[in-house]
Amino acid sequence: MITTNVGIQAHVVDLLTELIYLDYGAADAYEAAIDGIENPQLLRALNAFKEDHLSHAAELSSILLGLGYSPPDRGDIKRLLSHRELFVAGLMDEAEILDAIRSNEANTVMAYERAVAHADLDDVARDVLQRALADERRHGQSVLTALKAMRSEAHAGY
Repeated sequence: MITTNVGIQAHVVDLLTELIYLDYGAADAYEAAIDGIENPQLLRALNAFKEDHLSHAAELSSILLGLGYSPPDRGDIKRLLSHRELFVAGLMDEAEILDAIRSNEANTVMAYERAVAHADLDDVARDVLQRALADERRHGQSVLTALKAMRSEAHAGY
């Protein structure tokens, strides 16, 4: 698992900017993953999680604008391309896609856990970050549950 450095920034503006990039990147990864998923229930969940990430980016962008800074308006194209190449090229089955998403969500949880503890956050920003952290934990648990069920079904078929 690749770990993230997001959440350790000393300045709040840098922290929020990096979280916005992280959320846009996560939304891009979900979009890429959705192309490789056939299960309708799982598709609905992944679409909802993608929308959560876009909502987090929008809320954090609003805070940055309120501080007088311009937020990023999209994620890192290199990250998007690497996910899309793996997911769309058919190099990964649904379980492998979910495992990659689970890893991404673990990094996002780690980043938000660090960010929530930042000493210089105001109450509004901390509240937004705490709600986002709760969403990220829910995403991670849901993806893990789906992954375990998928592996259990595959194992039962042998």
